Amino acid sequence: MKFSLRKFFRNTLFVISLGFCFVGLNSCESEFTKLVKSEAASGEKYTNLIFDIEMGQTQKDFFTKCWELNKKGLISQGPGNQSVQYDIDSTSTFFPSDKKIQMLFYGVFDENKKIVGMKMKFSYAAWAPWNEDYQSDDLIEQLTKDLLKPYPGNEFIDFDTKDPDHPAKVKVDGDRQIQMFILDDRFVELRIENTLLKYNL
Repeated sequence: MKFSLRKFFRNTLFVISLGFCFVGLNSCESEFTKLVKSEAASGEKYTNLIFDIEMGQTQKDFFTKCWELNKKGLISQGPGNQSVQYDIDSTSTFFPSDKKIQMLFYGVFDENKKIVGMKMKFSYAAWAPWNEDYQSDDLIEQLTKDLLKPYPGNEFIDFDTKDPDHPAKVKVDGDRQIQMFILDDRFVELRIENTLLKYNL
């Protein structure tokens, strides 16, 4: 598959615009604004991110936990040593899947090196440009259901990005927001954030 500079910039601009869309609560989606505020007002707190890594822990805690998981053979280094890789299959404790999925994840840290969120990227292990059953548009629909196991609560809802090539989903529970969108034909990106911090509530 040839690299398309035009497509790269289009995807980059989409990610930037989506960020502004979620930051500007009052400018993008009034119903979403109400949802975020009502969930925040519930007082429910969600700190767990993945593998007992939690909001508020230090960057050192994150690395220590990943080192322990790596020793157990549960995770490995992601491509370019820029993320952590976890392979999901039918025996996965995160959520089981008959189609093998590669998940890359890495913590989001504030200026004090405290964890304030998590970024994840999913793709089918058998992905290929010509393999129609393993594209990101199928994957995001699967994740919409499967991620309710590790992150129970409200269901994912559609979020209008005004871009049909990049449909997005969002799920808000208490002070936790999980947003998920199609990055390209292969990858689905996911971000877990604290709404109280993100929107200064």
